[in-house]
Amino acid sequence: MTASENKINPAQIGVSISASHVPPGSGYRNDEPTTNELTLNLSKCLITHGYAVAVGHDWRPGGIMMALYEFAEAHDVNAGIFQSKSSFLYNYMYSGMESGLEPWEEEQIEGVMELVKCSKPTGIECGPSAFTRARALSRMRGYMTTQLSARVCLGGKDPANPEDMSTGRLPGVLEEILFSLAAKQPLYLSGLFGGVTEWVVNTLFGEQPNPMNFTLSKELQKSYSQQSSTVSSDDFQEVTDESVALDMRLLQKSVKVAGFKSICQHNGLTENQNKQMMRSQTLEEFTHWVLIGLDNIRNRF
Repeated sequence: MTASENKINPAQIGVSISASHVPPGSGYRNDEPTTNELTLNLSKCLITHGYAVAVGHDWRPGGIMMALYEFAEAHDVNAGIFQSKSSFLYNYMYSGMESGLEPWEEEQIEGVMELVKCSKPTGIECGPSAFTRARALSRMRGYMTTQLSARVCLGGKDPANPEDMSTGRLPGVLEEILFSLAAKQPLYLSGLFGGVTEWVVNTLFGEQPNPMNFTLSKELQKSYSQQSSTVSSDDFQEVTDESVALDMRLLQKSVKVAGFKSICQHNGLTENQNKQMMRSQTLEEFTHWVLIGLDNIRNRF
């Protein structure tokens, strides 16, 4: 029996954490082991509280998916801990993504987690290219948002650093934040791990004086040039059109004007609690607020 058969599944909580240039004195390092540890510890807490965890990472040696799988297999999260037939781990995979897994490995993995293979983007040639991949990433993140009950974000590529050039139309964590804002979905953020999430938090509090220094690669600039768009409203609906690039200056204005109000309306925390969460100094403090917010709105899921 695979993980998808005969199961009633708990609410999926998206966990979006990626390496970033962390704030000085934070105690965290900008490397994959640290990112894996943060993701794994947060995921364990969510699963222990009866929530499912959904991620959109690829499979590679030393990556977070292998760490999550090894945790799930060791603890038999779908049966041993909870004595249920529910799925507690989901991995969303964009169209064209090479998992690097052998068929027998996929079959084995699907015994303890759901592998969700997303559809191809429409309206473009689907041969391999940077534009096809960027569109496929947006398609995956958009579809994933429709399946989630809430999303938790930390870190994310720093668009001000040339070494952190995004392979999508936006840094992935930022795009996922915007999809959640557009969907009026419960959203939990903290700047403790730096990166684009810290940029969003600072923008929400009016403490980000400069616009994001983000530019598409030359190949993507050419592909998106005839399909540009702006985010001019406070409901972020333009973001859901995966075929367009976005005006970062107007995007920052919209986040500042409407973002904090929207987050407070939907995530089960008061304005003061959200401020404390967003300024959390440790993962434990951040997780504390995330669980309070989720438990306050659990009857919505």
